[in-house]
Amino acid sequence: GSKVAAGRPDGGAMTVEGSVKMGWEYHGAIVRIMDYGAMVDIGLGSLGLLHKSKIATEHVENVRDWLVLGQEVDVSVVSIRPDGRFQVSMLDTASVYKPHDPRGGQDVGPFVGLSPHDWHDGVVEKVVDFGAYVKVTLADGASGQGLVKRDRLCDDPIVRPEDFVEIGQAVKVRVLSAQWELCRIDLSMRESDDDTIQDLTLFKGLEG
Repeated sequence: GSKVAAGRPDGGAMTVEGSVKMGWEYHGAIVRIMDYGAMVDIGLGSLGLLHKSKIATEHVENVRDWLVLGQEVDVSVVSIRPDGRFQVSMLDTASVYKPHDPRGGQDVGPFVGLSPHDWHDGVVEKVVDFGAYVKVTLADGASGQGLVKRDRLCDDPIVRPEDFVEIGQAVKVRVLSAQWELCRIDLSMRESDDDTIQDLTLFKGLEG
């Protein structure tokens, strides 16, 4: 299916199939991350450039602190060059909340400084190609939404998120980090994120 969202000002159908319209909103995915920005696939066979200045209202130093590959984003087309290349922005869209977007404004204060070894209750809210978004609830009742990246769902590196978890599923997670300025919580469902320990365990098993 097409990733193009029905975010057109005139509400009409696209006149030319595959054409990008100035000012229209599209739903796409991050397919490449560079030092100066990212490329967004909006499902029209062409990629839009999302410059780092168009990601957030705050200054973006490192693009990879704000975006991950495969992340779904809502963007608007802000410029189109004669050769067909175009630029997009996350700042001028109507969407109020995007899970990985610092403008979502969730309070991650209660999650800052938690031990990465402690387990907490969570519920899967959204499953995407690059992992799962989980609502975490702490013992004191504080809650927030965090991302369990694909390689932190389980010890099998090739498992697909949709094959491992489903929306509404109760899970146990560890809080790896909480970045206050980004309103972002990084989670893990693995027993250990130290691959060295995993490898040693495998070797011990072979010896026995």
